[in-house]
Amino acid sequence: MNRLTTFFASGPQLATPRERLAPSSVAKPLLYLTGEEIRKSDRVLLHGDPGEIDLVLDGENNLEAWPAEKYGRGILVAEPKTFGYLFLTEADIGDYEDLEFVSRSPDFL
Repeated sequence: MNRLTTFFASGPQLATPRERLAPSSVAKPLLYLTGEEIRKSDRVLLHGDPGEIDLVLDGENNLEAWPAEKYGRGILVAEPKTFGYLFLTEADIGDYEDLEFVSRSPDFL
């Protein structure tokens, strides 16, 4: 029985948080507005102040305690001057003009 048959036979089923964030061949990487893939330790500007991508929650490297059912995929940006830490959801990233990619961390080139 395929997924479509299962859906119609049993009605809609909500995905568990792990299933929602599970890696798959269809999962797209999180991207900056300029099209570069967002990676841990990237150097960025957040509202013009220097920062760094501290965490990328994309379904492949997630924390066990992450409340995925509430927040889903996203990034945690460390910017000590103003924000400290700022979490942006996948939907936020697509509209967030004040997050600018600067460079890759030399440790991750």
